[in-house]
Amino acid sequence: MAPIAQAYLLLFTNIFFILALLIGKPYKQFEKYLATLSNEIIMVLQEVFIAVFATNKQVKFLSYTQGMIMGWIFIGLIMLSLVVNALFAIFTIGKVLVVSWKNKKKKSERPRKRVRQRVIETTSARSKEEWRGTPHGY
Repeated sequence: MAPIAQAYLLLFTNIFFILALLIGKPYKQFEKYLATLSNEIIMVLQEVFIAVFATNKQVKFLSYTQGMIMGWIFIGLIMLSLVVNALFAIFTIGKVLVVSWKNKKKKSERPRKRVRQRVIETTSARSKEEWRGTPHGY
């Protein structure tokens, strides 16, 4: 009786957690919120299968073929979870690289503009007489 109670308790706890995520929205970044929510939904689906397996152990309502099919679906959910997490990791790494590239590009453009402005200010501040007094016009 204990595995059935644990399976259903885990299922209802995660459903409550998903509701808390939907209502409370604890993450400010949408990517983290979406990653957590998708992981929790996949986990709830896995827990449904665990509850079915735990109930089937005592009641025996699934045939061997049905159990095998549900087992492969359960393995597919685990693989889906791995793929979703990998995609979120790739997206996060790509986003960080793009933001750092943009910041690097902005920093490299700033000194060039300042140098040009300084040159313009120093050349326009001298009068023609000052230029003639220096050797070679420098």
